[in-house]
Amino acid sequence: MSLARKKIYLGAAVFAVLFCCLCVLVFAQSAAAADGTAAISAEGQFLLWLQEFARHPILTAILVPVSRSADHGIIWIVLAVVLLALGIVLAAAGRRRAAARQVYREAGDDSGTEEQTAAKPGAQGRERLRRAARHLVTVAVAAGIALLLSLLFVNILIKPAAMRARPYTEIESLELLVPEEKDFSFPSGHSSSGFAFAVAVFFALPKGKKRLGIPAIAYAAVVAYSRLYVGVHYPTDVIIGALIGTGCGILGALIAVKLRKIFEKAEMERSRKADRTEQ
Repeated sequence: MSLARKKIYLGAAVFAVLFCCLCVLVFAQSAAAADGTAAISAEGQFLLWLQEFARHPILTAILVPVSRSADHGIIWIVLAVVLLALGIVLAAAGRRRAAARQVYREAGDDSGTEEQTAAKPGAQGRERLRRAARHLVTVAVAAGIALLLSLLFVNILIKPAAMRARPYTEIESLELLVPEEKDFSFPSGHSSSGFAFAVAVFFALPKGKKRLGIPAIAYAAVVAYSRLYVGVHYPTDVIIGALIGTGCGILGALIAVKLRKIFEKAEMERSRKADRTEQ
């Protein structure tokens, strides 16, 4: 089974799990409304337990800024833009090396002193720059697509349909550590956008470099936990948000890698036509 097919199957599995979780949540909410008991109050008790036993001034000083850093997906958007900018810079450097190499070839200057030869731009270095630029741009595009998908599913489609109230509006004894949110609770947009970015980066990275995506996944997990810690989400909000983000990240990576292959194929065709023209 090819790697691309495995990713497709994994994405399908994630969305299947998401659908099942949504069904469970709807059933639990219906049951709570019917008998006055609480799947939701059980989650509320968990938040109160966190408040009583897990909150600590040091953790609060860390997790509140972490939670706020992902407001409106700002940190993920900034990181995606930085990756795209780095890719563009490396691509420009590769083009400059290619142009310089072409000058040497046209001048027939393949000789010279050892110092001059060492100063000439090498084909290997140029190819490394191009490859690195393509991977960075692919990762940035994958992250951007994943974030857009997360925005579509979470903020535009699911939140207005679910209309789940925030926990601090239903649990009087729950102390809020951040300003009140203006939108609905289910699912967590912070969790979704964080995992969308991190998973997209992980899957879009080439083989042997995927470990570079692990810190992003770890930070996304900390952001997700921080939303429980500060009291703005129920556990199911965060879990479903993370699942949605994971699915969006996989889809974003698949689309970005496919686009890169199309671009590489078109560039190869242009190169072949140019070579035939020169001959």
